[in-house]
Amino acid sequence: MLVLHNIEIQKLEQQHIPQVKDIFDQQFGQGYLSQKDIEAFLVTPYIGVVSLQEQHVLGVSLSLIDSAKELSLQFLEGPARTWFLQTFKDDAIVALRKHSAIHPDFQRQGFGQDLVSLSNELLEPHVEAILSTVWEEKSGQSMGKIFRHCGFESIKTIPNYWYEDSIKKQYICSLCAAIPCTCSSTIYLKKINS
Repeated sequence: MLVLHNIEIQKLEQQHIPQVKDIFDQQFGQGYLSQKDIEAFLVTPYIGVVSLQEQHVLGVSLSLIDSAKELSLQFLEGPARTWFLQTFKDDAIVALRKHSAIHPDFQRQGFGQDLVSLSNELLEPHVEAILSTVWEEKSGQSMGKIFRHCGFESIKTIPNYWYEDSIKKQYICSLCAAIPCTCSSTIYLKKINS
């Protein structure tokens, strides 16, 4: 457990999942992640962390660590997979931060930056790099500012990143308000000095 500014950062536990699911439903659309999807982050190689204040989940970051080859085969599709395979050696150990979100009531108060910073501390000793996908909001507000502040570099924007995923899972993006989602994702990279 890590503590910063009266916010506790700890590993995701079963008791947090209802609040975590609610945050994802609000931020990305109903059904974006199922309870089963979130529960997967309770076991290795997945790493789920939550920021808590008096047992109330303020934010969540869900990542996994694996070889670049395995990550690309299991979790990336289309242009994201092609780019990823061109960027990393197959045996490179990489963390892929799949999902990060802050409850709407606690945004723009520094909790996102604390969550990313402290979750990086948990990931960095084990990896050569951390990748994060960031939903690009049309308003220009996004987690991207937080990632840049935490040492990440914006390296690629992929249009229609969730297009096929939204059709497959039938979730309605909170920004597009329709299926399919036509939002773009920007990939952020932080290389870790060995």
